[in-house]
Amino acid sequence: MVSMNKLKRFFFVIILISSFCYADWESDADARIEQHRKRDLQIAIVDSESQPVGGINVEITQVKQRFAFGTCIAYSPLVNYANYRNFILENFNWAVCENETKWASNENTRDSENYSQSDYIYNWCNTNGIPMRGHTLFWEQLIYVQQWVKDLPYATYPTSSELLTEVDERIDSAVNHFKNKFLHWDVDNEMLPSGSDYRFYDRLGDGGRVHMFQRARSVDPDCLLFMNEYTGNSFGGYDGWTYASRANGLISQGAPIDGLGIQGHINSGFIPDSYYNSVLVPLAGVGLPIWVTEFDVDEENENTRADEVEKFYKVCFSHPSVEGIIMWGFWSESAWRWDGLVDINWNLNAAGVRYQALMDEWTTEDSDVTDVDGNVDFRGFHGTYQVTLSAAGQPDETYYIELVPGATAAQFEIETDLYAPEPEYVPPTPNPMTFASGPVAVSQSAITMTATTATDESLPCQYFFECTTDPTKSSDWQYSTTYLATGLSPNTYYTFRVKARDNALYPNATAFSAPATAKTMSPGENIELLGSWTSGLTHAKEPGENRILVFVAHGLSWGGADITSVNYGGKAMTKVIEVDAGSSFGYQAAVFVLKEADIASAIATNFSPTWSSTWGSYSYSSAFFSNVNQDSPIGATASNSTSSGTTISTASLANDQGDMVILAATGGAGGSYTLNNGFAEGIDQQFGNYWYATGVSGHKLGAGTPITPSATFSQSAAQAIAGVVIKAVLTTYDDCTDVQNAGLALTSDLNGDCYVNFKDLDIIYDFWLNENCAALGNCQGADFDPV
Repeated sequence: MVSMNKLKRFFFVIILISSFCYADWESDADARIEQHRKRDLQIAIVDSESQPVGGINVEITQVKQRFAFGTCIAYSPLVNYANYRNFILENFNWAVCENETKWASNENTRDSENYSQSDYIYNWCNTNGIPMRGHTLFWEQLIYVQQWVKDLPYATYPTSSELLTEVDERIDSAVNHFKNKFLHWDVDNEMLPSGSDYRFYDRLGDGGRVHMFQRARSVDPDCLLFMNEYTGNSFGGYDGWTYASRANGLISQGAPIDGLGIQGHINSGFIPDSYYNSVLVPLAGVGLPIWVTEFDVDEENENTRADEVEKFYKVCFSHPSVEGIIMWGFWSESAWRWDGLVDINWNLNAAGVRYQALMDEWTTEDSDVTDVDGNVDFRGFHGTYQVTLSAAGQPDETYYIELVPGATAAQFEIETDLYAPEPEYVPPTPNPMTFASGPVAVSQSAITMTATTATDESLPCQYFFECTTDPTKSSDWQYSTTYLATGLSPNTYYTFRVKARDNALYPNATAFSAPATAKTMSPGENIELLGSWTSGLTHAKEPGENRILVFVAHGLSWGGADITSVNYGGKAMTKVIEVDAGSSFGYQAAVFVLKEADIASAIATNFSPTWSSTWGSYSYSSAFFSNVNQDSPIGATASNSTSSGTTISTASLANDQGDMVILAATGGAGGSYTLNNGFAEGIDQQFGNYWYATGVSGHKLGAGTPITPSATFSQSAAQAIAGVVIKAVLTTYDDCTDVQNAGLALTSDLNGDCYVNFKDLDIIYDFWLNENCAALGNCQGADFDPV
């Protein structure tokens, strides 16, 4: 007998593995959407002589998506409810009849055809500019086949039979009836399921199915013909390979198949990456367009349903082979299998709000002003755009352009009757520009400054901060009046000046301000690790000055728990950063700190962490550091997570000489870490009970150049990593010239830096080792000859 503990462990391992497969699915999907669904475009505005017209306001508004976001339409609510009709017009751009073009609806009694309801739906859609697809010429499920059709004598194709005759009559009637109206037809619906209740048209054999496609093509050569299946893409158990194989088989026999329909009836707990890799990828290999023809999700909770709608739409929209998603109803009172987007009273539910938010996210609106060459540049989703041109005192002009997919920027030229406004030649004020607050050092590598806000009739103004001592530290033209120069050398003077320009077609600039100088701070003492890193929930105080206590927490939990607080000896620690990844199974890396005053007054040496869930595996490490800037101890932070792999890194972290960079990472498996980029390992520990994980901490002394926390895991698993910069205490100096002018210079200050320090001892040292110090030129004129 298998123990319950083993069963639990097996169950959680399965969940853990599955969660790791899609933890970062959304960022991957968004990146694919940006790549496949958008394109750069440039619009050139010219006059009647093809000369560029600058200074024209250009506004683009997307009025139609190229991608099909559609719904099925039912006859009764379309006729009876204005809210139903309005919702379709406001939210969808494609349609299909829900039941009104199925054979049983059109010819329930032999030789008695009726297309009145489907005609009504088509006429309404056509009036409102909504393209339609046809569903379906034939349906394989026995329960939906008319009794009179079931009773027909049949034979394997190409042998003639009454069933084949009626099949041909159905194709001739329906396809011809909607010829040049429907853009698609689902020819044979659901031929993959096996069993006695399915595959009715096995009676004609595969040759009969190929014949269906061929005859439909002969009746309407311009209509695209689709297979349509739920097997492997609906109700869980995702597998597109069987469908792909079936499609390839029919195509090889001569079936003119133009597209693959996947029904997308999903259940709650939808896993996007699994669907992408197991359904979309194999079907795309057939080389045909893919349409989701009947999407819905069986979930009563509207918030969970909203999550599933977003996941499904994003992952399908992100695949370049998918060209449309047809929702299978949207009103709770008429949808087949779900509660849709609106309730009985037409109130938008959470799923409806989420759907509309996606439509807004995937619709482009933007504006700009043509430059002196008459050009404006945009990036937008594929579709139809209204372009509005305007200039002061002149009537607006409206044009329409179609942005189709392409690898390079789309070029459009619009001829306008508008003319550019008369140029103005007055620069902003004040002129010359002035500093509102001059340059001042904020660290050993950064100086900040703020310009006076400029005024001008052509707003907004821009500012350029020039570093005359090192031009590489100058700004670009920027709208902000404040500039932070970074990457500077410690204890070094830098001189800046600033000017402004307006937003005229031909910008007018002020003269530069008077130059102003600031000196970066001098490096302090290097931060030092006191003792060593310690694991667990106790750490005795290490002696030192300007200390900071760093506490790293690693977690792996069911439901994605957060570490909400940590106390050390009764003192609340400050959470610097927490990285959360995963969903049903979450993993975390978090960093907390405690400054000198609280360390000194802590009454014990134990940590007390609090998690939002106790159902998880957690581990901890900690270290004391000294020589920390207590006023602003924390500098840059960065975090990252990944769904799988071995090496993981944060973004690079800016630091100053003497700072300390802390690394914290969690991996979702038992294993070990190797730290990269010169980091010293603190603690590498494995932890867990029902499920296992690994946590690592480390540190590296800063040298004033960017550092990237990075670690390589011995396993390929989900990971999270965080990086934190702890700032070194700075040594500040008075202005040496002021000290000397006040007569306060010390006679023992041999090098003139206003301090008696090791530099002066070096001079004395050189003298005693050399009889003639002045001749060597390394005593800076000091005379130590005996008197």
